[in-house]
Amino acid sequence: MDISGIALNSYQNSSKRMSAVATSVLAKTMDQQEMQGAMTAKMIASAPSPSLESLANPSVGKNIDMTV
Repeated sequence: MDISGIALNSYQNSSKRMSAVATSVLAKTMDQQEMQGAMTAKMIASAPSPSLESLANPSVGKNIDMTV
């Protein structure tokens, strides 16, 4: 029985398995990042945009003057 051949074969199988696991984890991470990006884009698109007046005069309309 060739011990070095068995050890080398075991190492190669382990290396292939570790590479497959790393690739699978990377694919899962990329899917999650893509989903988070889509959700972020949707959230940004649904946010209310400021009116043109508030861009020109940011202090207008922020306070209410009341007398009782």
